[in-house]
Amino acid sequence: MDPNYLPSVIKQFEYYKMLAEKTMEQVNEADLFWQYNTESNSMVIIIQHLSGNMLSRWTDFLTSDGEKEGRNRDKEFDHSIQNKEQLMASWEAGWDCLFSTLKMLKDEDLSKIIYIRNQGHTVTEAINRQLAHYPYHIGQIVFIGKMRCDETWKSLSIPKGNSGQYNTQKFAAEKSRIHFTDEYIQPTASNNYQIENTTSKDLDVIHWLFEEAIQYIQKNNYVGWTSYDKDFIQWEIDHQLQYKITQGDTILCIFSVCYADELIWREREKGDAIYLHRIVVNPAFKGQKQLEKVIDWAQKMAQEKQLHYIRMDTWAANKNIVEYYKKFGFNHIDDYTTSNSPDLPKQHRNLHVALLELELKNQ
Repeated sequence: MDPNYLPSVIKQFEYYKMLAEKTMEQVNEADLFWQYNTESNSMVIIIQHLSGNMLSRWTDFLTSDGEKEGRNRDKEFDHSIQNKEQLMASWEAGWDCLFSTLKMLKDEDLSKIIYIRNQGHTVTEAINRQLAHYPYHIGQIVFIGKMRCDETWKSLSIPKGNSGQYNTQKFAAEKSRIHFTDEYIQPTASNNYQIENTTSKDLDVIHWLFEEAIQYIQKNNYVGWTSYDKDFIQWEIDHQLQYKITQGDTILCIFSVCYADELIWREREKGDAIYLHRIVVNPAFKGQKQLEKVIDWAQKMAQEKQLHYIRMDTWAANKNIVEYYKKFGFNHIDDYTTSNSPDLPKQHRNLHVALLELELKNQ
């Protein structure tokens, strides 16, 4: 038996659990109870069924039948749960039972026989049965979520029309042995990433990230980039001013820095700040605190160089993003329209920007 089997199935269960949770995060509480018709199940009913099945199958997994006498399967298909708090408690209880059991199993257990409704299964067969059953229902949860969100739905996989760019990113990396779930699950760990300079080998991925960001901005009618300067990107790479956050071979985010920005900050430029520019997050890793990683890195870099400020500029007309940065401690200093200087990237010329500053204490 492959010694990687149990760790692999645990990762796959974690992945499908994540898909359902990211779906539930996108809908409101009423949507959880929505049914297409009387013969269809709501998200609540599906989750009640999954939890009931998990508690029955995985309790005393090796020693008792997987269909417990105390289980009332028919009740799982009524709206017994009344609110989201109860729903999530039931959801977590089922998964806790599953994961605690799987993590106690040993390779030598996999050939043992267990029973579900008196039908014998090897442990491997029983695990595979549930690994097919649960994603079947989680797919239903995701489908309902997409219907309820409609155009506001945020893709949980490769967004439509982006397969080519996604493949470009993957094939730009070296071949490696990696579990397909790692890029989705592992980045949530606070210390499981690296920040290092980009290189010319990253250009295909960097261009894809900018193009994806522009497409997202245009699709949602946001104020933001409409183009990007490829020559300036190469210049930043050559001068080691562009960085990437990586998880294994995957780029989660890119950003650029400089240590003098007189063209934009004018008389405020006194050589006492690090400037952040062009932060672009891989769409597969949005919502995983990439900006916090960038700011934490910038604070450490400023401390090493005895600088007093972290500064950045953003679109003055995009009030939402200005408020977003202010949540991280940045103060809105001023608005300014940039010049047409060739020393600026093309997309930064004649641009009305908001100037933001984070003062670092005890530097």
